[in-house]
Amino acid sequence: MFTGRRCSEVLQLRLECVDRLNNIPIFWHDQTKVGKFDDGIRIPERLCERLRQRQAKTIARFVGRHGRPPTADERRRLALFPTKQANRHGLKNVSYQWFHVRFREWLDGLDIGHYVPHQARHTLATKLLRNGANLIHVKRYLGHVSERMAEHYIHLANTDPKLEAALNAVWVAGPGAAEPGLDLSSGQPMTRQEAEALVIDLSRRSTPAEGGFCTFQPVVSGDACPWNLNCHNCDKFVMSGADLVYWHRKREQWRTLAERAPDANTADYLHEVFEPTARAIDGLEKALSAVGLLDEALTLVSTIT
Repeated sequence: MFTGRRCSEVLQLRLECVDRLNNIPIFWHDQTKVGKFDDGIRIPERLCERLRQRQAKTIARFVGRHGRPPTADERRRLALFPTKQANRHGLKNVSYQWFHVRFREWLDGLDIGHYVPHQARHTLATKLLRNGANLIHVKRYLGHVSERMAEHYIHLANTDPKLEAALNAVWVAGPGAAEPGLDLSSGQPMTRQEAEALVIDLSRRSTPAEGGFCTFQPVVSGDACPWNLNCHNCDKFVMSGADLVYWHRKREQWRTLAERAPDANTADYLHEVFEPTARAIDGLEKALSAVGLLDEALTLVSTIT
């Protein structure tokens, strides 16, 4: 919630993940994903204090098991969140399944509907941009933010929240569906209030994906994708009005590729491959037009591009 780290990055933290530099609390994490916790970001004091409390619990467990405090080398290797199962030396971290059960219990207590942990990363990026951070800061803070995702964050940060809710409430079937572009929303004009209410319900039945939403319920519930995140070829993938910017960019990329094709046969092949996506984009624009949001969505496209 505070750092924008992915769940796996947090669960795999070592004991010595927090420090102070010139009295500023710093959170150390494995940015390169090679087991070296050598990249640090500034964190709030209250998060630093929570991590210190967690460190104390982990150390107390180690002392209770071994009758002595951990050595400096052991502290560097200890998991911050060690599992209790077959973990005498405290090096193994808790599993994602263990975390997810407790995460869902916590959300149920808040009564805010269905969400998955990774959405907190998107929320943090958007809030940083809306509060004055630039894209360089966001990419540095969250780490490994692709150009596509960076564009998505800019889009969200510059969108009126009510318009954002309305655009997110317009869904069409994605390129991998039997009928790409099929309108999956009501197709009837909506007020902004109706759209905001609808998007809350939709968010409970989906999870964000590249260029749209995944509606495959096991993934929505937090399980791994059985198709290795091949979203655009999946019939469970849907496109929303908020993703029109992304799909316009995709269409331009494909047109450029076709124009640069070495011969007519190759160009025809590229157009054929992209045809389901083109149908989905056309369907999305028709669905936005049906609820009176196409002009605003196209204005966002021209503003961002």
